[in-house]
Amino acid sequence: MKLNDGTIEFESVDEAIIGVLYAVKEVDDKESISEARRGWDLVYLYSCKVDMKHSEALEFITKMSTLVNDYGVEAVLKAGLDMIPGHLHAPVFANAVEMTLVDRKVVKEEQELLQRLARAFRLPRETAQKIIDVLVIKSRWSPAKAE
Repeated sequence: MKLNDGTIEFESVDEAIIGVLYAVKEVDDKESISEARRGWDLVYLYSCKVDMKHSEALEFITKMSTLVNDYGVEAVLKAGLDMIPGHLHAPVFANAVEMTLVDRKVVKEEQELLQRLARAFRLPRETAQKIIDVLVIKSRWSPAKAE
């Protein structure tokens, strides 16, 4: 990832995806400590899926935090969305939905962002809604509540 004249440029698709997911996590500025931790965990787990080493993933997530703080969610989203190829649109959207459901509720800002992501990814309305429906069901279960 680099800055070019104040514009964020990710160096790989994986970096772009992690950037988008981190930006989605930051949309709800009223997140609880447990929500923030779960959001970090999801971004970290994705980082590990793309074969980043533990230290690289933590360093990259810290950079994302700095970028969001310095340039804002919008700048990070724009840089990331522009790099993500079509075959990854639905999976990235699903991960973004999961990120918004960390606290089992979706605030207005998160709803608007999901709608925007679905449009940016050119997902048919039915596809986006199916993804949301499945992940809402999934979010209702918690290991702490399983008995």
